[in-house]
Amino acid sequence: MVLRDDTINQQLLVPLDLRNLIPKDHPCYFIKNVVDTMDFTEVHKKFQGKPGESAYSRAMLLRVVLMGAYDGGLSSRQLEEQVNTNIAYMYLAGMQKPDFRTFARFKEQNRELIDQAFKKSVEIAKEEGLIKLHQIGFDGTKIKAKSSLNNITNKKQLKTLRENIERSMELDKEEDELFGDESGNSVP
Repeated sequence: MVLRDDTINQQLLVPLDLRNLIPKDHPCYFIKNVVDTMDFTEVHKKFQGKPGESAYSRAMLLRVVLMGAYDGGLSSRQLEEQVNTNIAYMYLAGMQKPDFRTFARFKEQNRELIDQAFKKSVEIAKEEGLIKLHQIGFDGTKIKAKSSLNNITNKKQLKTLRENIERSMELDKEEDELFGDESGNSVP
């Protein structure tokens, strides 16, 4: 039997395209497409012409936060760890590495933008047939109501996404108490 070489320290001559390492049906592509349909001109105007270090793109931060919500409401420290270790998060972050404070501030200051992205994602998922709607009948009783199955489905999904963001913000507070200014992602 022949052993393959251990290539752990091998350098690449050509830059690697992360999309080649991510399965074609990974949800990160859906999240990227949702964020690509949004308009960030008003949000980015807050940062134009301001002194200081360049701010991270709100679109990039939103992509990572949405992926964290999709994964169950990751805290800001967990998001920082993901953009440093998880290929799908690296792709969504464009290989940039914001720290946990950046994610925490973004989530706190951009709740409306995040909510808008959640609504957009449900709309797009419905248009693309990613949401399955089925009729369920219990008996012949007819009840007149102002809601439809579509609205119920949308509201349930939005509620779940909002709960994930709220949970991630609660985790941020707990981790702030535990770790202080440290990220908690390094080896002691």
